Amino acid sequence: MNIDHLKWGLELEFARPAHATAGGTINLEYSGINVAAKHDSSPRLATGFERYSGVEFITTKLWSTFPEKDVRAILEFANRHGYRVTPTCGMHFHFSGITLRRSQFDRLGEILSATNFWKSRAGWCALEEIGKKYSALKFVAPGHYEARVFNGTNNYQGVIRPWLFLVESIKKVTE
Repeated sequence: MNIDHLKWGLELEFARPAHATAGGTINLEYSGINVAAKHDSSPRLATGFERYSGVEFITTKLWSTFPEKDVRAILEFANRHGYRVTPTCGMHFHFSGITLRRSQFDRLGEILSATNFWKSRAGWCALEEIGKKYSALKFVAPGHYEARVFNGTNNYQGVIRPWLFLVESIKKVTE
């Protein structure tokens, strides 16, 4: 099945230094997707960094072409401001525009569950409960899904490789 019509979203979690700005929006001039920096006071993202709290960068508009310049800008911003990736930080991709049959959903969940995610994130991307709130693959709304198993990263290859893997996996289960 051709999936070129799908729309995508990205969430990147970081441990944020206590002195850094908690929220706001980074306006990206390249694709106009915009990214909201959502403060997360949960200590789970900050594990191992006593002076850190969590922050999640979330694309506020879905995109159809991978926004390379925007992703690089987000990562550069995070690195410049001292944001760190801890063993509990994750990366989630949303995708919309396709309705997966139950068998396709289950198969994609199995593929994603077999990825090499950090075991410290197991509580947020459960293997045995596909479709639940904190599972490898989550049903969000009709035609909209969230893949939650990917490890956090502060480098571009750490974002693009999992996205390409997800694209290929969706193609595989929809053939």
